[in-house]
Amino acid sequence: MTWTALDIGTTKICAIIASTNKAGEIEIRGIGRVASAGLSKAMIVDAAQAAKAIKEAVSLAEAQAHITADSIYLGISGSHITSINSEGVIALKNKEVRQRDIDAVINAARAIPLPEGQQILHALPQYFVIDGNHIVNNPLHMHGVRLQAYVHIIAGEVTAIENLVRCCEMAGLMVKDIILEPIASAEATLTVDEKELGAGILDIGGGTADFAIYHHGTIRHTKIIPIAGNIFTNDLAICLKTTKSEAERLKKEFGTVIIDELTQDIPLAIQSLDHDHTHIVSTKDIAYILEARAEELLKKVAHEITTYKLGQYMAGGLIVTGGGSLIRGFAPYAEQYLGIPVRLAYPRFINTSIHKDIESPLYATSYGLLLYPYLEREHTLKTYEGSVMNKVFGRMRSWVYDLF
Repeated sequence: MTWTALDIGTTKICAIIASTNKAGEIEIRGIGRVASAGLSKAMIVDAAQAAKAIKEAVSLAEAQAHITADSIYLGISGSHITSINSEGVIALKNKEVRQRDIDAVINAARAIPLPEGQQILHALPQYFVIDGNHIVNNPLHMHGVRLQAYVHIIAGEVTAIENLVRCCEMAGLMVKDIILEPIASAEATLTVDEKELGAGILDIGGGTADFAIYHHGTIRHTKIIPIAGNIFTNDLAICLKTTKSEAERLKKEFGTVIIDELTQDIPLAIQSLDHDHTHIVSTKDIAYILEARAEELLKKVAHEITTYKLGQYMAGGLIVTGGGSLIRGFAPYAEQYLGIPVRLAYPRFINTSIHKDIESPLYATSYGLLLYPYLEREHTLKTYEGSVMNKVFGRMRSWVYDLF
């Protein structure tokens, strides 16, 4: 089995080609990484540039792996993604729950009004209730007269997804399946216990921060927040009147979101916008700017937790990952701000030898996308019958190609 995962982010595009060996373990054969082009906040703004960058990333992976990739598992995110928990209920005609009953009750939960231009991408079953009081994960072949399904509905803009798939096709690639990136990041970083007891994950990318909650092994809540690494960089560039490349350097070399960590205020000569002159800023200036934006991001996370009463599902606290989480002090600052345990998460290599090229929070989503077909094959992602990922993302794939 050989497959390719493609993570199209706002700052980088990463393609990974992998196969399984005789022992059934994942072997990463090739990795291709290029700077993103034609994207803003995980959405296509220039199809030609995006397709060129996608093709370049995949070509680099192919050259390293000596394998040609013609189809891909594609990650999707962006501020156009919305979610809601919904409930469906049906009467059981034969008293025994059959597969058609499960499909029918999930379809009943999908019957919700959506804004114009949006389409349900998939419905993730959370749990089922038989006769109003028996909560079950798998109702198949159980007996009762009434079946309820509690389902997490995820929707997105038709045009945004259509454009993403089109860019892949322009690069000569067929999209085999589409995977919501917060789910991929969770598979790459959360432990089984964290998903079972309850935990949140915040994947801070370049254009968006993907927030999700897991409890009892299933997803309970998702939210795409349009504040991420590029916003931190832009703030520095604007406030310090410097170039974006210089602002990115300052963020990585001197940035922190905890001002109290600075034992001394160091003056720095930085490049001015005209590229011909320099001017002086201080490390405390950098910290004040970054702390303000970190507070804004965490305020939105706290709002989600409070508004939707998610604290009860977060016994394991919050796991932060993604390139934006690498700003010095972010995890302890988040722990202090939110008042819950917070840890910085690296990809957990499941049946995969540790690969130094992607051994970083920066590649949590990329590795999670790679895990999807492997876990699907190993049948570790299950709900009522078969792989939930296969069912929901298979429907999503069919829907995407029906658009064309």
